[in-house]
Amino acid sequence: MRITCNQDHLSRALSTVNRAVGSRPTMPVLANVLLATDGSRLKLSATNLDLGITTWVTANVEEEGTVTVPANLLNNLVSKMPPGEDVELREEEKTRTLTVKCQRSRAQVRGIDPEEFPPIPPPEDQATVSIDQALCKELINQVAFGAARDDTRPVLAGVSLELEDDRVTLAASDGFRLVMRDATLEQEVAEAVKVIVPARALQELERVLGDDEDAKVEMTVTPNRSQVLFRAGDVYLVSRLIEGQFPNVRNFVPKSWATKVVVDRKAFADAMGRVTLFARESANVVRLEVEAGENGEGVTPGQLKIEAQAQDLGESHDELDASIEGESTHLAFNAEYLNEFANALASDTLDPETGDKKKIDEVVIEITGPLSPGVVRGGGLPDYLHVIMPMHTVR
Repeated sequence: MRITCNQDHLSRALSTVNRAVGSRPTMPVLANVLLATDGSRLKLSATNLDLGITTWVTANVEEEGTVTVPANLLNNLVSKMPPGEDVELREEEKTRTLTVKCQRSRAQVRGIDPEEFPPIPPPEDQATVSIDQALCKELINQVAFGAARDDTRPVLAGVSLELEDDRVTLAASDGFRLVMRDATLEQEVAEAVKVIVPARALQELERVLGDDEDAKVEMTVTPNRSQVLFRAGDVYLVSRLIEGQFPNVRNFVPKSWATKVVVDRKAFADAMGRVTLFARESANVVRLEVEAGENGEGVTPGQLKIEAQAQDLGESHDELDASIEGESTHLAFNAEYLNEFANALASDTLDPETGDKKKIDEVVIEITGPLSPGVVRGGGLPDYLHVIMPMHTVR
């Protein structure tokens, strides 16, 4: 192999595929990135067997070839070379050594036989569904954080993804909360699909997607339902799917409420940011006190009191003006859950009716009782909700 490519483009591509390199690879070659000439381009691939990422950069190819070298080393090496300059990559096939040159800088990196590198399935010609990139990023950002952080129950470490007709539904749960979002697709899918995608794979996909709001993300589920493939521009990501049965999430959504609270989103997020500092030192418990206004039917002005206590630190107390429908009540939630939901609403959101970007100005909290799950929504986003189990406290 002997090629030349731009340092900026190569560094960006290496950073992208590096996201698929595991921290503790089970085989030496899994710590490597595969470099292969592909016509007038250089193809870069990395995988940890569960997740694989491939991307391409334009290159001047003088000699074709394939090599695999340590991903982190090459990434750090190229990132420290002069920006915008040409980088020459030349492989000595007999020694499996890659020479990296840029201006007066020269390094030699020892590699591994590329035959040992696990194959990554090629992109499919026919996608299962095509989703606007902006919508894809929003769906992931608003749902994936709700998945379990460990693999104790593998199904809950994933995100349920359903496609049917012209609707896509993402849902995640860690056993104590449920986050769910529906959205409308531009075209109907030919066949209904229901799979469980590792949350980490979706989060990595969201990170590597570009800023072109008009771009598309093509998703393909393999016929045997073992892998899902995403392609966006010059980035191609493949992930294994999680086997198992995801809970029927719609059964967990309360059908009614006794008290409905509407508060300003930014004020709520700011208050949660403060009380969470104390709640973290006290089992993450945050208490909500809902004080309705004068007795009467319909919506009345009232207050939402948010407080947390930590024995060794002190306490935090916030009072927010609120519109309240129903009776006064109280309950306790996990502060991190409310904090993460409020942060997920901070970015501009696509209006489900017009498709235009808009700010979410309100948080809606629906309460059935102190011992029942609560529902938290973003005002004006009927297809996005967060169901949270209450925490039991001694008052």
